[in-house]
Amino acid sequence: MTARRLWLPGLVLVAGCLMQHAMPAPPQHLRLVAVPPPLNRTGSELVVAGDWYLERLLGSKRATALDVIGAETARLLGEHGFTIATPEAPGAAVLQITLRRFDAEPPGLEYVVTDLDATLIDGGRTTWSVSRRGWMVPTRGAPSVAESWTMAARAVAADLVGAWRPEPRP
Repeated sequence: MTARRLWLPGLVLVAGCLMQHAMPAPPQHLRLVAVPPPLNRTGSELVVAGDWYLERLLGSKRATALDVIGAETARLLGEHGFTIATPEAPGAAVLQITLRRFDAEPPGLEYVVTDLDATLIDGGRTTWSVSRRGWMVPTRGAPSVAESWTMAARAVAADLVGAWRPEPRP
C-alpha cells in the first residue's frame, strides 16, 4: 500500500518536469537572424572566466554565462544554416534572450535553476516567444559554479534553438 502511495506523486513529479521542458514550435519562414547580447536581470554578474588574478594577469578575456548563451545560440543557428546578422541589419529577425534567474544549486551542482524569456521579433512584431520559470538545467559533474553556469548556458542555447531550421532557399 505504501509503494502505491509513493508511485503516484513520483509519476506526477516526472510528468511535471517533462511538461516544463516543452518548447514552442520553432518559427517558420526565417533565414536571417540576429542574436544581441542577452539581457541580465538576475542581479548577479555570472562570471565564468577571466575573473581570477592569474587569468587577469595573463590577459584572459572576462566572460559571463550570458556571453556563453549568446555566442552558443548564434553558433548553433549558424550551424543549422541560418545567416547570422547584426541587430541593425535590414530584414533580420532579432532573438532577444532575457535571463531572470541562473542559480547553481550547491552542494553537488546537479543543476542550475533558470528563469528566462526569449522573444523573436521579425518585422516589428513578435513571431515566437517562450518563458521558462524554475527550469532545472542539469549540470551533474560540474567541478565549480562557473563550470556549472557554462554547462547550463550551453544547454539553454541548445534547448532554445535546437529544433530551429531555416526556410529553404527557393
